[in-house]
Amino acid sequence: MGTTVFERGTREQGCRRGVLVVEDDEDVRDALRMLIEDETVQPVVGAADGREAIDWLEDHPPPCLIVLDLMMPVINGWQVLEWLAAHPCLRRVPVVVCSAAAPDRGRLAVAPHRLAAYLQKPLRGEDLMAVVTRHCP
Repeated sequence: MGTTVFERGTREQGCRRGVLVVEDDEDVRDALRMLIEDETVQPVVGAADGREAIDWLEDHPPPCLIVLDLMMPVINGWQVLEWLAAHPCLRRVPVVVCSAAAPDRGRLAVAPHRLAAYLQKPLRGEDLMAVVTRHCP
């Protein structure tokens, strides 16, 4: 089973709404979307890779949370994190990294983006939902 590696506390969310799930595995993406939609009132948008996520973020208001896989084609999760950090209105959006890879604590500790949690796959629904409900009231 997946484990929560670490979590950071919440900050003021303003009027952000919705969750962006960025995951290249369609079955996992759909399962995450359904879990979040079933447990919250937040709308959920899915993106199959980092390019789709960036395109969506450029055209919509910031979500209250981004759920992000690291290992994806086209643009990977690390590149999405770098892109988010370069955009002032998006760098404060909390990100939940969900990956099968062990966390690179050094790289994550110095990253300028807002990392809410790092969850290892396979995910436990209750671990993800604890973070979602904390950041998306």
